[in-house]
Amino acid sequence: MKRLFYKKETKEHVWILVFCVSVIVLTLLFSINEKSKVCFFAYKAYQFPETCFFKVVIGVKCPFCYMTRSFISISHLDFERAWNFNKFGVFIYALIILQIPYRTMIILRRLNSRTDYGRYKKTSSCEVNRWHDSH
Repeated sequence: MKRLFYKKETKEHVWILVFCVSVIVLTLLFSINEKSKVCFFAYKAYQFPETCFFKVVIGVKCPFCYMTRSFISISHLDFERAWNFNKFGVFIYALIILQIPYRTMIILRRLNSRTDYGRYKKTSSCEVNRWHDSH
């Protein structure tokens, strides 16, 4: 039973790693044009529409408005512009970046782990003590 949970837990780390890497790759593929609109990196004439529900329907900026623009600016190493778009975006981007080595390290540790509890014979403490006394 432990082994099934172990595999499921490793899969969760893999999915989080895939998500974080995907965010970074996607922000590298997009850019921001002169009108501060998100567009494809190579084709700046096509602009993506506003996607924030609050801004489109209600007309109010939410705390996550311009988060995408902030991520894209950071990916293109324009930190000042990213800070101006959304200050919170800089910290979220840093958390996503830090997840990549952290999750990779956890996955590699689990893949290289030699603790397969089903392979080893269960020994009692008395047997261990007898072995220790004989050596």
